[in-house]
This record gives sequence, structure tokens and C-alpha cells, in this order.
Amino acid sequence: MILLINVLTIRNEKDHSLKSRLLSLLRPYRIETQVKSIDDICIFDITYTRRRSKGSVRYDRIYRLCAGKSKVILCSRDTEPVNTPLRRFESLSLQRCLMTNYICDILSKSGISPAGLHISYYDPRGEYPGIAEKLLKYCSALTIVTDMPRFYENEAERISAGSDTDIIVSNEPDDIYPCDMIVAPEVIKRPISAALSTLVFTVGQPASTVTGNVIYKYNARLPERYKALMPEGIDEIYFMSGLYELGRQIKLAEIIPSGCGKWDQVFDNEMIIRQLKAGCGFDKV
Repeated sequence: MILLINVLTIRNEKDHSLKSRLLSLLRPYRIETQVKSIDDICIFDITYTRRRSKGSVRYDRIYRLCAGKSKVILCSRDTEPVNTPLRRFESLSLQRCLMTNYICDILSKSGISPAGLHISYYDPRGEYPGIAEKLLKYCSALTIVTDMPRFYENEAERISAGSDTDIIVSNEPDDIYPCDMIVAPEVIKRPISAALSTLVFTVGQPASTVTGNVIYKYNARLPERYKALMPEGIDEIYFMSGLYELGRQIKLAEIIPSGCGKWDQVFDNEMIIRQLKAGCGFDKV
């Protein structure tokens, strides 16, 4: 079965010659399409060029090109389709895998004894117990803060079998801190107050005030076999997310990021390990 992924890039015409300006009066845009494929994945790459920099985008024309194909389209956030059945692809599934892989890799390399590490796990909707289970081996105490305490009380009983880790389940956001590290598998939408040095790992820029060193970007590179499919102007991690979710390339979930960051800041593994050790106290190293 061929899995089709629509990708849209919108750009402005770079040619400002008289001929180009005259042409923009007759046809204010240009649409080019290209099909790229490997194995069972097909990328339908649409490039929409505006000859007038302030011209509106004809999403109705783009939708016609996608007729009979998926209505989900990969595009940059500032070119999200409007007034059309097309919708921008949005998913944090791969980001969640990258975050989990990065945390487990860092903790396994840090030299910090689980006996002295307290992790808080914030999962309001109770949707990601599998990540909590993976964290158990790296800490002696795991506080799970959730709006679904009954669900997690049952999960805690299941995942703690054979483990020495103490699991505390709470529905009070104030119980997230104090701890040595915070992990949140969703975008954080409630205020969290922690020490400025506390590492807070999550999957997107928080929608509320969070104190601490908030990490939500994970450095991963597109594997070589997919590079021929990569369109211009699309974020690499976002494109990988599309391949993972829409193209069912589940192997991408095994990638271990080489570093992490936030906004325009990038941190290497050594920096993160040093901060984690400092937050835990040298007696725990």
C-alpha cells in the first residue's frame, strides 16, 4: 500500500524584473508539483509561488490538486490553510518518542545513582503511562501528577511490580515540585514553579508560566534514506513527524537525539548532565 503525504511550500517570487511584474498582473501566482517516492512512501510536493508579495494564497486551487488524496498537508505554521477542507498536519507523537529516548539515554550515561533521583511526571490526561514505566529504572521516587488519579493508581500497582521505586500519585499540581527533574509528555498548560536550575523536559513550548530550565527541542537528523524526499522550506523534525505518523515509518521512533534545546538555545549532552548532577547534589552522583 502506497502512503501519500502532501507537502506545501509557499514562497515569494524572487524575480522582480519588469517582465515578472507584468506577468503578476495576469497570473499572480505559480503552482508547481513534484512527486517523490521511495518504497511505499510517496511525497506530493506542492510549491506555490506568489508573484505579488502581499497576494492571498489560492488554497482552493491547492485543494483541487489534492482532490482524491489526503486532506492533511504538511506546511509551515505561518502558511496554515484557511477557508478550505485542507488542514495542517499537527502531531507530537514523534517528539514524545524523541524526548523519552533522550531522557533515558542521558540518565543512563550520567552516572547518577537511581537511589538518589526523584522524578516528577506530569500527565494530566493519563494518556502516556508507558513513559512513566520507562522512567522507573532511573529513580528511587516517581511522583505522578495527573487529573486521572484512579487510572494511575491502578497503573502504579502494575508497573511497580518487581521495582524498588516509590510511586506517589497525586492530582495536585503543587506536588510536581520539589523534585530533581520534571517530565511532561504534553505541552504544559498550567503554571509550574520549580527552581531555575531544575530540568523540565516536555514536547513543546509551554502555554503557561513554567520556571526551571525548560527543554522542548530534541536534535535529531533525518536518516539518509529519506533525504531525497525532504522538501525545501519544511522543518526537518516536523517532516520526520509526518513520515512517522502519516507514512508509518515507526523506526524513526528509535532515534536517540544528539542534544536538546529551547528557543534558539542548543545544549549538548555534557551540559545537561552537569546541570542534572548539580541539581541532584554531588552526594547522589
